[in-house]
Amino acid sequence: MSTVEELTEKYSDLLQDTQGRTRGTFLNVPEETLAVLRDCWNLKQDQPSVDRVARRLVPVQSYSPNILNHLIKSPGFPTEAGSDGSEFFKPLNRIDVMIAEKMLQAHLEEALKDINYCANEQRVTFYFSFLKTGALERATKQEPHIDFKWNVVEPSKADSPSTKRSRKKRYGYEMRVPFIAFFPLIKEGMQVEVWKARQNHASSGDPGVLVDIPFGKMMLVRGDTVHAGGFKSSASGNPRGHLYVYRSGGEQHNLDTSNTYTIQTIHGMKELKAFYKHYDEEDPVAEKEEEVIRGESTRNGNEVVEDTQRDCVFAGQIEESSLADDERACLVTTDGYRYGRVVPDNDNRANHLSAESIACKDDMQKFVIEVVPLERKRQA
Repeated sequence: MSTVEELTEKYSDLLQDTQGRTRGTFLNVPEETLAVLRDCWNLKQDQPSVDRVARRLVPVQSYSPNILNHLIKSPGFPTEAGSDGSEFFKPLNRIDVMIAEKMLQAHLEEALKDINYCANEQRVTFYFSFLKTGALERATKQEPHIDFKWNVVEPSKADSPSTKRSRKKRYGYEMRVPFIAFFPLIKEGMQVEVWKARQNHASSGDPGVLVDIPFGKMMLVRGDTVHAGGFKSSASGNPRGHLYVYRSGGEQHNLDTSNTYTIQTIHGMKELKAFYKHYDEEDPVAEKEEEVIRGESTRNGNEVVEDTQRDCVFAGQIEESSLADDERACLVTTDGYRYGRVVPDNDNRANHLSAESIACKDDMQKFVIEVVPLERKRQA
């Protein structure tokens, strides 16, 4: 069985963000925690029987009809009557359940401190879900997604240093952003597909990586990590645990938390699967761009430079008279990826063209102007 150190080294590329910061780690799951959760699910000989957990499992979402789960809406492993989820844990020995919860909290807190995502005074809370893959003959993997809304897991202006005085301590992004975790409850382990971090989600990149998580180990990753589940290597559907992990003073759990399968682009809302290809698929973005660009003649304008004050990107000058009636200009990155239509910059009353609503990103600094037929532009 792989050790935590071996798993961390094997999947090191997935555990780094684009700034070189660690965004995840592996850790051991306390034996006490595994014992309680297996008893709770009645996992006799790694085969879940018809029990109180199985009866409560429902499809995650319409996107993932073959992934069954039940999210407990109370934190930890609740045993108090009236608490959501207490029906699972109350029949068990209360002391055993309390030890299982406290041990898991301590392991999560230590792991987050080791990767600099938890201050000494912060305390960890978690919300637990039972998961398994359904009985369909062929397991259907999820589409790429994150488990939160984007505004919950991305840095905001509030994370910048402030000169305002406040009696309440404000934690920065690292101490605020929520995490998620996956771990198997049977000896066959589990698999989850994870994508490397990207500066721009609406661009093609490396395919996903299928991560094997052995029994007794847990993968803990930042909430902005794009991933997908639904893999099945056991007739039992690989019963497993899922955690939403928070720290005091950071983001708090929303009972309406749901997966996000889309990303806002300058072309509108797009599904992440258009840009994140599975480990066993061809790149859909690369194929689409090749089809659109092939056979077109281009006329390049000046290089585009970043305008941080305007929060958008401006192209070089292009003579309006140089465009035929059936042509339109658009901005294209130097690697050939089209980022949007180009419109006159009326504010400056100059012959400049600008791409609307493009946020300044490190990988979006240089563009060229491409002239394309209108029909081809609509296809893009």
